[in-house]
Amino acid sequence: MEKPTAGKGILDKSFKYTPSDWTDIRKTFRKERARLAALRAAREQAALEASRKVSTLNISRKIVSTL
Repeated sequence: MEKPTAGKGILDKSFKYTPSDWTDIRKTFRKERARLAALRAAREQAALEASRKVSTLNISRKIVSTL
């Protein structure tokens, strides 16, 4: 899982306040859903590629008992 990053603090000089009526929450959530979908797709693609590169060996061993 991705580690969340800390945002800018209100005391940070580069912090810029944006009034809530200037934001579009639907657009924000849409961008975040798209980012998460892309991350999920990349992980699935990496898992698929890894499964193609690595295969299991099915070796049957005959156990011979010696007395």
